[in-house]
Amino acid sequence: MLSVSALISLHKGTARTNRQLHSINSTLPMNVPQRKIILKDWYMLKFHFWSRRFVAAISAVPSSISLHYIRFLNAFIRTGLGAGLYCLVHFLLVIIVGCEYLILFPYEQQVRPSFRIPLYYAVGAYLIVCILFHYQKACSVDPGRPECSNAEPLCISCGYHKPEGTHHCSLCGRCVLYMDHHCVWINQCVGLNNHRYFLQFVIYVWFSQCFILTVNYAAFWEHFYSVNRLSAVPYCAQHLSLAPWRGLLCSLIPNLLISYICFVYGLAALLSIILGMFAAWNMYLISIGETFIDYLQHRDYRRKQHRWRSPNDLGFVENWRCFLGLKQGRSFIRHILLPSSHYPIDRRLICKNDVLPFVV
Repeated sequence: MLSVSALISLHKGTARTNRQLHSINSTLPMNVPQRKIILKDWYMLKFHFWSRRFVAAISAVPSSISLHYIRFLNAFIRTGLGAGLYCLVHFLLVIIVGCEYLILFPYEQQVRPSFRIPLYYAVGAYLIVCILFHYQKACSVDPGRPECSNAEPLCISCGYHKPEGTHHCSLCGRCVLYMDHHCVWINQCVGLNNHRYFLQFVIYVWFSQCFILTVNYAAFWEHFYSVNRLSAVPYCAQHLSLAPWRGLLCSLIPNLLISYICFVYGLAALLSIILGMFAAWNMYLISIGETFIDYLQHRDYRRKQHRWRSPNDLGFVENWRCFLGLKQGRSFIRHILLPSSHYPIDRRLICKNDVLPFVV
């Protein structure tokens, strides 16, 4: 019987199959049983050869589908989902502001001292301006890209210089300085230049939801319990001098007012919990001088060394000074509590022994 290697050498191409089979039948002196065994092995080898080619072709189909699916998913997140969530943020903001300024703030004049109502309007206006400003900045400001250079280390994805603290985003298709994560709510990465805007947007939204939960507590429960008592809507039963549109709302959508108020208050409770935890986590990472990606990459170091510190950690005060961009001539009140377009301080340009004056 011929060996397997001999059989493989006989089959070097599909075009010569019949000629090689004829050679086996005509040139090899053998009896009928031996010829049958050789032919059986030959056909088994052909079946094995074509089966492997078929399996390879079939297995390439899922890979191609997966590649196109990933490309479609990236395009969908960037163009479809990102744009949709951007509109959703503004829609929810209109819903919440409309409920507060048209319904709840005017209703609070029945249960609150009169001097508090203008204060509520002023605080609400301040929070709205800060939320819109920092959200637009987080969406529009470039998160930061390294300079195009062939210096090492190089990014294996885009081939450009990848300095310390830089990560490649597959959705954006580029490297981002001090990339924290890719956020679909702003439709781009959170990096060096827009991280402060993003965090301040989250914090201001959290403050606004806590403000709603505190100020509208009594109004919410009065409207909520009115459903069980089958009584009139409290908002419609009162004479509100600050709401001349009350009659129109109560005549058009009286049954939806309670649902509207409960939805806004429930949304405020949910966002206060989620954004509160998210903001606290981000503030912790900033305090230790790391981004979220850096924190994930350094987990093994923390397990092995109890007091391990990030190489980017300049200390609690300096980390926050760099993040907030409070270099000399900038103050916390003017450049943080009020909308400001200043950039942060790149920690790569600062020595750990440098001390920057802090101005309030």
